[in-house]
Amino acid sequence: MKISIKSYFKTDFDLLFDNFISENNLNTKPNYSECPCSNCHSSNHSSKTHFYYLMPPLSNGFKNIWGHCMHESCKSSLRHHYKDINKLWFNYVNNKDTLKLSMEVTLSLTMKREEENKKKLELAYQLYESDLVGKKIKSKIKLPVDVSPKFKLPSDDLKYHLSLFSKHDIIFLGKNYESAGRLFKVAELNNLRRPREFTSTYTFTDINGRRCSDNCLNKPYGVLELDTGISKEEQLALLLSIKAHFGIKLLLAIDTGGKSVHGWFRWTDLEPHILIFKQMGYDMTTLTSKSQPVRLAGAFRKEKGKYQRIIYYED
Repeated sequence: MKISIKSYFKTDFDLLFDNFISENNLNTKPNYSECPCSNCHSSNHSSKTHFYYLMPPLSNGFKNIWGHCMHESCKSSLRHHYKDINKLWFNYVNNKDTLKLSMEVTLSLTMKREEENKKKLELAYQLYESDLVGKKIKSKIKLPVDVSPKFKLPSDDLKYHLSLFSKHDIIFLGKNYESAGRLFKVAELNNLRRPREFTSTYTFTDINGRRCSDNCLNKPYGVLELDTGISKEEQLALLLSIKAHFGIKLLLAIDTGGKSVHGWFRWTDLEPHILIFKQMGYDMTTLTSKSQPVRLAGAFRKEKGKYQRIIYYED
């Protein structure tokens, strides 16, 4: 759906008019000021009156200047005054040495501002639409859901989680603060006994390098993490609702051993809908940041005294 963008920025003539008004000390605000034809007012009226100048557009796009006075006695004289003022205005517009340049600059700035304004309005519209979609997804969650571990042993969780990657992929396994010396080929992890708590949704280029943005190769997966205080059952139900709404695979869901559930999806399935997930409250750092560590299934979370278990998976 295309949205109509209304411009709120001043045109060339508006800006020229502002300069003209300023240079000639003409009042354009509806407050008490001296009428230019106050000598025509009745003797019992003050020269300070409700007078100001206006600039309505003419049919040819040019702007004409006239004014408003609360008295009737000066109207005839004001007509002549307006003619004189508009002659000055016409000459001002046509005889400016820098008119063409100033109008070009003004037009350029106006177009730039309008383009920026358009982008802001389009983003606001997209966020509004995304919020509606997010609310629709949330309204269709189905409870209850089973959040018990789906594999018998944590080692089985680990084996399944690693199976998402190719045996030639270089992945990160370590603590969240570790970066160097914690990259491994998946093929070399068959007999891993005590895995660290974290991995990454990215694969890496140099096995001897660090977990850093410059060493990232591909992002095959994306993780949705929601830290909003809702139960694990509700978090898994919401992930399943996202899966159903977009017709995509929820590859696995991990109980992190804390308060959250991590939903693993293919990145290509999530990427087109980032704004929707942003509006739904999902952590954008976890979802989009390069080399961001995420919880590894089957690892033991020492501070919680619990294993990080797979509570849902899909072949």
